[in-house]
Amino acid sequence: EILDEYERLAREREERRFNQMTNPSGSVQMSVNLTDIFDQMNSNDENSDFSPVVEMTEFTVAQGIDIPLTSQDTATVTAVATTRNGRGTGSLTTSFRRVLADLSWFRIDLSFGEQNLAAFRYFRRLTQKLQASAAATFGLAEGGSTIITPSFLFSVTYQLTHHLSSSLQWKTGADSCMKGGLHYDNQTLSVSSAIQ
Repeated sequence: EILDEYERLAREREERRFNQMTNPSGSVQMSVNLTDIFDQMNSNDENSDFSPVVEMTEFTVAQGIDIPLTSQDTATVTAVATTRNGRGTGSLTTSFRRVLADLSWFRIDLSFGEQNLAAFRYFRRLTQKLQASAAATFGLAEGGSTIITPSFLFSVTYQLTHHLSSSLQWKTGADSCMKGGLHYDNQTLSVSSAIQ
């Protein structure tokens, strides 16, 4: 009985060590279109019997693991399944990240799925609470011989409290936008909201 308990504790310890090393992560993300609600608020017709339509336009599930290569280098494998306006897609992304000496890192992503992508990302901590990142993403045509959709993303994040941060993003390219967001994250729960 003591031996069984010892083996159980050893298995649990090994599982915790494996989870810390590979850092498995998962996320669920949903986008909701509230345009009709705001259109009704701006309408001058007060006698209208208009009922706004709230529409879920996108739902995404992602799962990934880290593979530590050295103390500075990490590879990551991530799988994503998305349904957007009733149409499903999926992708598999492999990443290589190198931590640089000056509180920054550089990452290369290769994504394979409905659209093949190559991305280059740079992150830098500017102060204790302020950080910035830049990314260049290139869509590849069938066979990977031609770049068809370049886009760039610039982001600034400010840590408001220990668990709450705000961000401002500017994206160029086919889906260009400006986005502001709030993100709450503690050890057990993560919640994000954004206005685009």
